[in-house]
Amino acid sequence: MSRPRPDYAYRTADKVLQDAERAKLNGDGDHLSSTRPQANPASRSPDLRERLIKPISAADLLTMDIEPPQMLVDELWAVEDCGYFAGEPKTDKTHTIFDFSLAIATGGRVFGHFQARRSGPVLIFLEETKPGEAQQRLDRHMRGREIRPSQVKDIHFVVQQRVRLDRERDQDQIRKLCQLYQPILTFFDPLVRMREGSENQPEDLNPVLTFLRELQVVHHTGVVLTHHLGKPEKEGNGRIRTA
Repeated sequence: MSRPRPDYAYRTADKVLQDAERAKLNGDGDHLSSTRPQANPASRSPDLRERLIKPISAADLLTMDIEPPQMLVDELWAVEDCGYFAGEPKTDKTHTIFDFSLAIATGGRVFGHFQARRSGPVLIFLEETKPGEAQQRLDRHMRGREIRPSQVKDIHFVVQQRVRLDRERDQDQIRKLCQLYQPILTFFDPLVRMREGSENQPEDLNPVLTFLRELQVVHHTGVVLTHHLGKPEKEGNGRIRTA
C-alpha cells in the first residue's frame, strides 16, 4: 500500500511564501539558518511574488480591454510587425520590397490591391542588389505607379555597404539611422548576406533576432527580412511566402 503524499506537496508557491512570511513575523523562522545558508540581504527581491509567472484564463483574456492590432497594409502587415519574405531565387522578393515601400510612402496599394493604412518613412538595406539595379527597379516601379520623385523623399536606401546585423558597430549605426529617419517599416535584404554566423545554426541567429526585436520595441518600426529558400526542383515552380 502506497503512502499518502504529504500535504506540503500540494501547496502553491504563494502558500509557501505566505507561510515563510508568517513564520518570520512570529519569530519561528530562526531555525532555518541552521539548515541552509542565508542569502545576501542585498541580493533579495523586495517581493518574491513579483517574480512568479502567473497565467490568466482564456475567459479572462477574452474580457480584457486590449487595443486590437492596427494594420499597416490591409490583410498583409500590421503596424510594428516583424516577419519575413521567403522565396526561391528569382521570385521577386526584392520587387515586393519596392512595391511595399512605394505604397507605404505614398499611401497607395501594395500589388495594386492591398491598401496601405499608414504612410511614412521607409528604410531599406540591400546587400545583393547593386546601386544601378536598385535605381532601375525604383524607376520602373515609380513609372508604373505614376509616382513623382517628390513623393518618395521618405524612402531611404543603404545599398551594398556590407552591413552585418550581428556586428556591434553596424547595430549602433542602424540604431542611429532609425532614430534619425523614424521609419515605420525597415527592410533587410537578404538575411544570408547580412550576418557573420551560419544560416543553418539557430544559435548564430539569436543575436540578430534580439537586435531586430530591440528595433521594433525601442524605435517602433516594423521589420522585414528576406530569406532564400532552396532552388525549385522544376522550372516554373517558384513561390514566395510571407510571415
